[in-house]
Amino acid sequence: LAAAGASKENRQLLQRAINHYHADIYRKYSDRLTVVAGIPMTTPQEAIEELEFAVKTLGLKVANIPGGVRRPIKAIADKYPADQFPEIGKYASYIDFFGLDSEYDYDPFWAKAVELGVPLTTHYGSQGWTGRSSISNYMNNHIGHFADGSQAFAKALFFGGVTKRFPQLRVGMLEGGADWGAHVYIHLVDRFSKRSLEGLQNYNPDLA
Repeated sequence: LAAAGASKENRQLLQRAINHYHADIYRKYSDRLTVVAGIPMTTPQEAIEELEFAVKTLGLKVANIPGGVRRPIKAIADKYPADQFPEIGKYASYIDFFGLDSEYDYDPFWAKAVELGVPLTTHYGSQGWTGRSSISNYMNNHIGHFADGSQAFAKALFFGGVTKRFPQLRVGMLEGGADWGAHVYIHLVDRFSKRSLEGLQNYNPDLA
């Protein structure tokens, strides 16, 4: 469960209540089972606060975060406020994956996860994205959508430098299989070999 759809005023409060509820009902099984903390990621500060509470107060050991947060495109939102133009606000948005081109600096959150020794997981889908928005066929939108969501999140962490700055950060992408990971890795190696500063010299006519 996540509180992503809650209002700004209630989002963190609702997520904390959910974490408290899950911790309470599973506490008697703690010798063999532990629940996962849900962490809101709309801002780094609320993510840090909930992660610390989940670990230090509730005793939880692993956290689940959304792989991205949908945000309004500021230039459009300023011109067409969502409360006055709800249809425009519904579509004039983008997904912030917390790494590359993020609106916020999430490094303090990644650092906190490493400090607390908490592995992060995400179960993030991509239904509704381009190519996954059929109005008549759910399976058209569903097949492979967790893999696509995981790929987008992983690339943002890599190209945003998160994996380099926090090599001890542990992140798991759930229910998307493993082939997408091999696909991303192969293409990273391929692009680097062809398009790094050294690789580009293979196309330098002066060296032919």
